[in-house]
Amino acid sequence: MKPKLISGIVLIVGFLVSVSFLLFTLDSERHQLTNALQLAGERRYYSLYSELETHFTILESLNSFFIASENVSREAFTVFVKSLIEKHKAIQALEWIPRVTNDERQIFEKVQQSEISGFMITERHSQGKMVRRKQSSEYYPVTFVEPMAGNEVAVGFDLASNKVRLKTLNLSRNYRSMMATSRIRLVQENQAQFGILVFMPVFQKNRLKYAKVSPAQDLKGFALGVFRLTDLVTKSKTIMKLEDTRVLINLYDRSAGSENQLLYSEFNKDNIKKKIFYKKLFTIAGRRWELIATSDQSFLDHHFSMIAWMGFVFGIFTSILLSFFLYTQLQINEQIKNKVEIRTEELRNSELKTKKVLKTSLNGMITIDSRGIVDYLNPAGEEIFQYKAEEVLGNNVKMLMPEPYHSQHDQYLENYHQTGVKKIIGFDREVTGRRKDGTEFPMRLAVGEMAFEGIKTFVGVVLDITEQKAAEQDLITSKELAEEANRMKTEFLNTMSHELRTPLTVILGNISELTDAESKQKIRSMFLTRFVRLIVRPAERLVDQVWDWRLQKNWSNSMVVR
Repeated sequence: MKPKLISGIVLIVGFLVSVSFLLFTLDSERHQLTNALQLAGERRYYSLYSELETHFTILESLNSFFIASENVSREAFTVFVKSLIEKHKAIQALEWIPRVTNDERQIFEKVQQSEISGFMITERHSQGKMVRRKQSSEYYPVTFVEPMAGNEVAVGFDLASNKVRLKTLNLSRNYRSMMATSRIRLVQENQAQFGILVFMPVFQKNRLKYAKVSPAQDLKGFALGVFRLTDLVTKSKTIMKLEDTRVLINLYDRSAGSENQLLYSEFNKDNIKKKIFYKKLFTIAGRRWELIATSDQSFLDHHFSMIAWMGFVFGIFTSILLSFFLYTQLQINEQIKNKVEIRTEELRNSELKTKKVLKTSLNGMITIDSRGIVDYLNPAGEEIFQYKAEEVLGNNVKMLMPEPYHSQHDQYLENYHQTGVKKIIGFDREVTGRRKDGTEFPMRLAVGEMAFEGIKTFVGVVLDITEQKAAEQDLITSKELAEEANRMKTEFLNTMSHELRTPLTVILGNISELTDAESKQKIRSMFLTRFVRLIVRPAERLVDQVWDWRLQKNWSNSMVVR
């Protein structure tokens, strides 16, 4: 490779490393920025949650106030809550909502009319006007409200006439705990902001702890607080560090419908610089709220660092210097490199020649390490054992051996390493091998040992002698068949010698009687038939013996031929 090309590659690599460093550092800074945002967002959350709890605790004070007093007058209510409203600027109004049954309605309205002229329990008409409430089993009218100015129209309004308010009232009564509504638009405010209604149920103080009483039976009414969300968030900022005020938040009510979830907003898609967010889900007054925080520009500037770009410039400059240095050095080393390449080529050719010799060898060749792991198998060995080389390499050589060699091979190696006594190495012997399909076959095995750089390697040369053994077995079989045929021949001749003498003796004895002149007439007349039978029977028996002998001879000849 030319010096110019190498120096160019080094320059490119240096550039890539510098870019990688820049990206890594920027990612690290982004991670640090995310951690800082998480901490700041967590502090904003705790500050806001603390402010919400502080304001909602006022309703618990009202609860205690109504439980402690059997009858609370309008004047006493005003005196009690006026100082609370002056202290907590986020309170829009505090109200008392008694529970009034239909039987109590007429008396209740008369009592309130003595303080407020024309008081009646009302509901909102479809056209938006307040009208007298229709008859119902129970009512929840706004009776006390502070401040009164601006809230006159709400006095007497039955919250149970509104389905959304009634749902929150029932939840608060049934769970006997504080419950908030979804967002409402506070039209009384100069600036557009959302508010929420929070109900605190007030029960009779003489109710037994374990008495089985329905929530409606011992319910006195509700303490109601109307809170301005923007003022609550602004108040929570006053107790935070300056760094935390650089974080922008949005507040959502996840219990509401999708179109009514946004409660308070400080950022939108246009003023988000980096898409890094902190998210916190929490429950307050029976509602599931979520606070999402992100960083403004001042927060980003506060955490900005020049380290990433300085490192990038330094990396580029260093890459240029290194590239120039390598270019000059590579020119000097070019001649040395050429000589090394020539020598390397010679060694490579020698190695290739050795590999070709091994590959073209007709005998199988296997090399194993000191643990018996196969590290080479030539093509002849693949054909003998029916394994591909990659199936054997890295495995113990005993996979090519049947029992008992398979189980004893590791012990053979261990004994040799410990004693140095050669029982197999350096000898040529006949053993049994095992092919991939599990069949066993005879083979000649010669094992040698070599050491390279202090590492022992064992070399095995394998010759499949299956055909040779089969030929030997055929010769043995042919020899045994020839010996058997020779034995049968001898046995036949002995038998024939005995079987022929007996009938021939009878025949010769009877013929002498036939040749006697005195007995010729008798033979012809009386004994002709008997003598003929004596002659015929041995002759037939002799014929049978001859046929048996010919069959046996043909069978023996056929076995010898095979």
